[in-house]
Amino acid sequence: MKTWTPVFSIAALLLPLAAADCDKFEFRGECGRNGFTTIYNQSILTSSWTNCTEELAEQTGYHNGTCIFHYNTGLVVHPEIRLVDFDGETSEHIFSLVRENANPTASSLTDFNATVVMDYTVVNNILPTGFDGYYTFTPDIRCFDGVLSDCDDDDDDDPGDTNAGKLIRACGLSWINEDQSRLSPGHQQYSGHESFVQTSRPAHDQEEPLPSYDNVVNQTTVVNQTTVNNQTTVDKDNSSARSRVISTTLLAALMCAAYNFI
Repeated sequence: MKTWTPVFSIAALLLPLAAADCDKFEFRGECGRNGFTTIYNQSILTSSWTNCTEELAEQTGYHNGTCIFHYNTGLVVHPEIRLVDFDGETSEHIFSLVRENANPTASSLTDFNATVVMDYTVVNNILPTGFDGYYTFTPDIRCFDGVLSDCDDDDDDDPGDTNAGKLIRACGLSWINEDQSRLSPGHQQYSGHESFVQTSRPAHDQEEPLPSYDNVVNQTTVVNQTTVNNQTTVDKDNSSARSRVISTTLLAALMCAAYNFI
């Protein structure tokens, strides 16, 4: 005899794949809809290990005891959800809620695209002889604290909603000014802090070249854009919506398969 009991167990395991979106993000904290600025969760390597010797200083054209280095690389970074863990699809939807409802000025200074690729060039590239180490860049991010609500397909605040009432911190990458959002990817500039970490050569250093911007730009989530009067309008990829449809279809198909198998 066929039974649905195992099917419900399978469905429970697959529920995260078809999780419904939250319709509301209620801002909390002193900064509210303005958000606040802090730093990214890590410093990103922007150069190989280097050593400024007197010989190298002469080769680079500086005879006053300094070396000049030229480093350019593609940095792949992501916005963050802090305090609570969500899957990628839910996180992207939360970012869209914050972007649409935050203070317009704060929103226009914040990049919430799921994957951001920076065309980065080391700025403070002059070192005195005797210094060895590597360069890093730590992006600034703008964060918004808030509570999710109405996290199912209903119009009411269902206390049974999985994500309802969760205090989260949604953080996007900080542009240096509002004009950056109208530029095409690769031309946008981001706020952050460049540092030189002085250290002896790591034993595991293999001198592998850092990826160029051209080699990683295809990872960006900005795929549709139009330019009018030298200004670029960017439309976000709709892969999130497609993922929800695929997840729901997969759930239904596996439930049917489980029923027929039993």
